Amino acid sequence: MSTDLAPAAPTTRPDLPPLLPAARLAFALLVLSQLALVVFAWWEPPFDGSTSYDDVAGPGAAYWPMHVLLGGPAFALTAVTTTVFLLVLGTGRGRALTLIGATAQLLGGLVFALVVTAEVLPLAFAVQAPEATGRAQVEALAEPLAGYGPYVLVPMLVVALGALLAITGAALSGGLPWWVIGVAVVVAALVFALPPDGALVPAVDLAQRALWVYVGWRGLRVASGRA
Repeated sequence: MSTDLAPAAPTTRPDLPPLLPAARLAFALLVLSQLALVVFAWWEPPFDGSTSYDDVAGPGAAYWPMHVLLGGPAFALTAVTTTVFLLVLGTGRGRALTLIGATAQLLGGLVFALVVTAEVLPLAFAVQAPEATGRAQVEALAEPLAGYGPYVLVPMLVVALGALLAITGAALSGGLPWWVIGVAVVVAALVFALPPDGALVPAVDLAQRALWVYVGWRGLRVASGRA
């Protein structure tokens, strides 16, 4: 006597696009990462172009965990999820432009997430020492860390240019309305034009978060077949 041990055929819902669950997860992670970046920007000490001992010691024990568990992962998730949705939206005649831009944005965004996390590590260690020693260490680190500015600015430029290219490709493909390009250009210009402690910086940051959520929402609609 033989027994048929063949696995049962998987059950599917033919009314749902096969990639919809993945798209929903990506959108949830995108929204979560944008909320995390809003919290991180609200928590992070004001930056005037330099970092002092009081800036690092002020947040206390939360300084390193907030960077390594919130800020860094949120930047990385933003890079990955927005890239996914830009590629979903740019599958028409602008797909080559979208692919080039999305790839640049992804690589630049991941490098940026790593750099902004790694650069605070020596400062976080310095403030664990007695105050006099910690102040001396932070002061000694100020000049070497200032030399790492290009490691922050170059990925930011790559992300901005890549995002603009990808958004343009998505608009050419019909995945995004043309006004999104204008908003993206204005936001990118203000990010680089405003001083780090400018009064408009929080508003520009919120506009950037809202723009990415909108891109993700549009991509989710395409993935669900409702666009």
